[in-house]
Amino acid sequence: MAGKDHHLKFIQLPLNKAMNNAEVDKTQQVQGKWMSSLDAAKELNLKVMTNISLAQGKAFDKYSPEET
Repeated sequence: MAGKDHHLKFIQLPLNKAMNNAEVDKTQQVQGKWMSSLDAAKELNLKVMTNISLAQGKAFDKYSPEET
């Protein structure tokens, strides 16, 4: 742990409809409480930047609205 004097302000993680682990999996422990990466970032006042937000185009067919 870096303590109160750390300079970390941002984290980057994958997040999209197909990869929602950062939102649902409780993998981070903050002050004795397990929470998701997004909740931990909020608790620690960190900004979150996402990558592969469109799943590199792989999720378009699965999550795109069907044509009528």
